Order: sequence, then structure tokens, then C-alpha cells
Amino acid sequence: MNKWKKTHGQAILEFVLVLPIILLIIMGTFDLARAFSIKIVLLNAAREGANYLSNHKDDETNCGSYCYMETIDVVQNEASSSGINIAPGDVTISGCCAVGEPVKVSVNHQINITIYSLFYGPLQISGSEWMVVLK
Repeated sequence: MNKWKKTHGQAILEFVLVLPIILLIIMGTFDLARAFSIKIVLLNAAREGANYLSNHKDDETNCGSYCYMETIDVVQNEASSSGINIAPGDVTISGCCAVGEPVKVSVNHQINITIYSLFYGPLQISGSEWMVVLK
């Protein structure tokens, strides 16, 4: 019986010491899954923008505060359908708009990941897609 009294609190102490590590691993797993999900959304948005621009090369001349406004709208709509808000300045278009030449649409987004942000600040995620201008 004396043996049980000496080790009775050991299990509780081990649980208290291991619990924060387990919680950090669980939070890290959720944050990593969220980052991959956002990466997929950005790739899809860039693909939709590149697809639109490859078929509507006249969007190059539509300049207001930003050029390529219709392409940027397509990118923003695709991302917002998944809950991600993209600013017009976060969409970059290059290589446009000669027929037969590739066009590249890149989308950037910044997120705060719990553990990563503690040490390095917000995480910058981007997605880009190349397509050939058709007409």
C-alpha cells in the first residue's frame, strides 16, 4: 500500500506535462490543414483568372485604377466563393497578351497561423497558373 501512495500523483503530473505538447500538435495539424485548403483556393482562383484572360485578351486594355479589372474580378469571385477575400493588389498578371504566348496569373494571400505567427509573423501563401492566350 505504501507503493501506491508514492506513485498516485505521478500519472496526473505526467498528464499535465504532456497535455500542452499534445494540444500544440493538434492546433498545428488544424492550422496546416487550413493553410493547404487556402493554397488550393488560391490555385483555383489563379486558374480561373488565367483561363478567363487566355480567352479575353482585350481585358489588357481595360484600365481604371487597375488594369485587367475583369480578370481580377473573376479571381476575386472564385476565391470569395470559398470564403477568401483577395484584394486587387494581390493579383499579379504577367506575359499578356499575344496570341499563342503564355499568360501567368498569380494570387497572394496572407494568413495568421497560430504557432507559426508566434515566431515568424503572418504566413504568405500564393498560387499561380500559366495558360496560353487563344484569341
